[in-house]
Amino acid sequence: MADFDTDKKIQDFLAKQEQWLADGVISQQEYDDATNDAKVGVKGYTARLRASGEVLTKSFMELGSSMVSGAQGASVYNGALTAGADYLKNKIPAKWGLLGTVLGGVLKAASMYASAVNEQADKLFDTYKDLSRSGLANGMRDTFDNLQSMGYTMAEIGNMKSLLSENANTLAQFGGTAAEGSKKFAALSKGIVDSNLGIEFQRMGMSIDDINKSIAGYTRLQQMSGQLGKQNAEEMQISAAAFIEKQDQITKLTGLSADAQNSLLEQSYSEERFAARQYELRNIIGTEESKAEADRNDELNARISAIGPQMGAAFRNSTAGYMSDPATQKWNRNMGLFNEAMRSGVNDIPTLMNSLSKDASRNIIDQSGQALLGNANKNNIDYAEQVKASNLGQAESLYEAEKRAKQDRENQKNGKDPGVKAQVDLRTSQRNQTQALEKLINVGIGPVTEQVAKLSKGISKITGIVSTVAGGPPGVGSGPAAGPAPAAVAGTTGAGPGTTATTTEGLLKFTGKSGSKANFDQLDPAVKNAFLSMVADYKKTVTINSARRAPEDQERLYNDWLAAGGSASNPIVNIPGKGRIRMPAKPGTSPHEQGRAIDLDDSSFSGLSGLFGKHGFRTVNGDPGHIQMANGGVATGPAFGGQQLPLRPGGRRRRRRADRQQPPLGSPP
Repeated sequence: MADFDTDKKIQDFLAKQEQWLADGVISQQEYDDATNDAKVGVKGYTARLRASGEVLTKSFMELGSSMVSGAQGASVYNGALTAGADYLKNKIPAKWGLLGTVLGGVLKAASMYASAVNEQADKLFDTYKDLSRSGLANGMRDTFDNLQSMGYTMAEIGNMKSLLSENANTLAQFGGTAAEGSKKFAALSKGIVDSNLGIEFQRMGMSIDDINKSIAGYTRLQQMSGQLGKQNAEEMQISAAAFIEKQDQITKLTGLSADAQNSLLEQSYSEERFAARQYELRNIIGTEESKAEADRNDELNARISAIGPQMGAAFRNSTAGYMSDPATQKWNRNMGLFNEAMRSGVNDIPTLMNSLSKDASRNIIDQSGQALLGNANKNNIDYAEQVKASNLGQAESLYEAEKRAKQDRENQKNGKDPGVKAQVDLRTSQRNQTQALEKLINVGIGPVTEQVAKLSKGISKITGIVSTVAGGPPGVGSGPAAGPAPAAVAGTTGAGPGTTATTTEGLLKFTGKSGSKANFDQLDPAVKNAFLSMVADYKKTVTINSARRAPEDQERLYNDWLAAGGSASNPIVNIPGKGRIRMPAKPGTSPHEQGRAIDLDDSSFSGLSGLFGKHGFRTVNGDPGHIQMANGGVATGPAFGGQQLPLRPGGRRRRRRADRQQPPLGSPP
């Protein structure tokens, strides 16, 4: 509903504003705003529109500055897009009511969508560039499709990039090219992650990244054993899922993580004898029985190596038939029951591990005397590792432990824990929603980026001006340069003929609680960059006493001024440690709090005075040391000054009836 729905309300409102203007309660600007608000029918409309326009202008200036400094990508434009939507939303006539609200919401939603598209496009492009260096992607579309197929969201795109990059060689063999291998791997992952298997694995405590890492480990081992590419997609999906389940079983029984198991197996397959034996079983003999024997060897290798590295190495050499190896000879001397079971063709893992435990239990008794003398390991398997092996099945038989671990895994897969089941269901639903939204956003990358590219052509017209302000060379972009480049600019080095190159910020001296480098860096970019340009031209040290001021510091200054006797009739007081201070702004109204003000010492003000006009600054009567930028930023001198009253139309400045020579209570700094 409009604030002014009758002529009488308008007249009463305007009469009150006129009286306040005459009494000096409000400024000419405030009066003009109120008059325009009455015409529109909404209080505060003009100020809101002006504020959003200032934000829009600032956004485009910052955008140009970012481009000059080398920022790239579509998301660079997001600030300007949001500011533009807000400005247009505020321009919608209040009389449009519900229609105006709907249109404003559409504008805001459109800018949010465009911003999301830009951010996603930048992430995809950066990831594509990195993957492309290893041949893992042919374009942004490949990158996005693989991301979704592997179950990742945009927030996890770094995980996908790392996983694919670490396995580039394997993927190249998997698909003929690395990019095609990435697609095949993503399809394999999708078949597991998007199926009930993916839900079961998550209930077992695995994340999407864990599942993908396990699939990658399986693929690497397939390559090392010569099996990669010998199965169709469905067969590989089934065997990969079985591999992941088996790893989980071993983890439960030995505490050896999936990553540790992968590392161990890969190291084992780098040993030529063991690798040759496993290859023979799987590829040369190639029967179902020989393949089952190879699978048995892999699992035994993991379990025995979890006991100790020497036992693991001895087992592998014995399996490969390397009888002249001293470690193999020790193994054969100590592991009679185990070796007999192996020769008999026993494939049941608990039975074999039980035999190994019995061998170790007997050995540590027989070898205890030698161990006390420190001689047991000369002719036998490492004594300490045999002690560990003897403990297998002590608390619970190996058969019972195997059975319990299997039952635990089945309970997890079937969601017996309602809390785990609910969390997995919730997160799966959220992941699906996120991926659906990201797919919708991805659809807009082409058209939105095309429109942003057109916008960039318009932005290039202002970058010439921004270039000089930001410290870049003149003439950047298609627009004209705003003036000669300074001799030295912020963050760079440079000097005119006969001068020494120097960094501009090195010429700044910072003093006072709010006059630190950190406070200076928090200034409005337009004020900071114009000031640095002026200092670069000056080429001498400049002292800053205060820059952006925290609200609590402004409040402290205002309270100190009051405590020293400051008032409307006594605006300038001496504060110990701070000197003569003119009436500060009330907390919450100071341009220092907004990052639009700087305090300089007298010497710096005098030295810079000849450069004010060249760099867009001007002085203000009645306030020595005070300068302000013609385009809105404010820099104040050692005595904190107030603003002059705004000009009436025609250039005549209104004078207040009372206290004409002093700023009112609460005027800036």
